[in-house]
Amino acid sequence: LSGKLQAAQTMDLSADDTLSVQSATTAVVGNQTVAIASVLQAETLNLSAGRLLTVADSAELKAVQNANTASTTASVSLTGDRDIMLGGVVSAVDGAAITVTASAGRDLNLSGRINAGDVVLKSGQGLAQSGHLTADADTQVTANTGGISFATGAVGGDIEMSNATFTASASGQTISLTSAKGSITQTLVSRSSTDANSVVTNQLLPSGLLSAASVLATGDSGITLNTATA
Repeated sequence: LSGKLQAAQTMDLSADDTLSVQSATTAVVGNQTVAIASVLQAETLNLSAGRLLTVADSAELKAVQNANTASTTASVSLTGDRDIMLGGVVSAVDGAAITVTASAGRDLNLSGRINAGDVVLKSGQGLAQSGHLTADADTQVTANTGGISFATGAVGGDIEMSNATFTASASGQTISLTSAKGSITQTLVSRSSTDANSVVTNQLLPSGLLSAASVLATGDSGITLNTATA
């Protein structure tokens, strides 16, 4: 799926097998060829795939609160019966307090930006109840009014973040991570520091940062996190 689609209220897009949102056109900017973003916009945006749901780096998903339907909270819902690869940008128009939910039957792989009111991320929601949740260095997730929650399957699945950034910026909000039968880790990177005597010390420290009023983590086989709480 490529292009720009807009709905005043609900947009439902589904595929029995694979659903991919990505750019199919490019433009030359400053002697560089760049992709022209594919944009989907609605008050309630629902994408689902029977096997693989992909939101490419060249895609933008936008939710806008319709003034005529104040009882409906703008939202983006992404469902993959097997896997989800979530890149690009998912955001609210005009700062609306939208809810973003991504639920994968098996693995959920994050590699993009999410800016929303609150964010729900789930892997391992299929029949096997097992699946990993990963986030790479391109991942920046911000919840402006609510919290951020991570959950893997009841039978198995790790949460692994590599230099990713997650922020619940509103007062009193929480980032919660639950891996019932797996581990929760921010991958370790080597960092150097020099003391007053010019002695260099190398340490392996967690990469990335989780920032919120509180961070709650439950892992069955280990937890390694780098957090900032207030």
